[in-house]
Amino acid sequence: MQIEDRKKNILIIEDNYVSSADIAGVLRDGGYEVKAADGIAEADELLTNWNDNSFDCLIIDLNMNNTHLPDDLKDKTLGGVLTGWIWLYNVAKPIFESYPDTEIPKIIIYSVFAEDLNKRMNSVREKMNNKSTTDIDKKKIDEELKYFGRVEFIEKTKPNSFLEDFNKVINKGN
Repeated sequence: MQIEDRKKNILIIEDNYVSSADIAGVLRDGGYEVKAADGIAEADELLTNWNDNSFDCLIIDLNMNNTHLPDDLKDKTLGGVLTGWIWLYNVAKPIFESYPDTEIPKIIIYSVFAEDLNKRMNSVREKMNNKSTTDIDKKKIDEELKYFGRVEFIEKTKPNSFLEDFNKVINKGN
């Protein structure tokens, strides 16, 4: 069954119950199937059997409790501010890599820092086209963009436009 023939499955990874419930409600009203993980431990569990829990999109909050991360990763989260990104890069990415024939879902970072993060991602993309970027660096960037070039950012400070912003992202490239 093609993705267009069914409701799109969305996984929300957000440790704030009110935010998670608000997003889930908006998405369900918009016609999406939604599952919510109340943090990274539950998200790990849902993604461990990736083929059985195929999601078309992950919505990830950056600032989450980091207690379920391995100790060597906790320091990288800046006290939890970057927990979602560290989890995505160090835990979710290896899960996606273990299923090479499965399409990686669209990834949305839902954050008050969305605008700044979007600028940073665009500068990484621009490096790929820069003539002074070495082939070795381009290969590294290309590998990162394989996973994180799919990342989109939605501003958390604009809850009234969330569904509209989400629809633009989820339908991009379809």
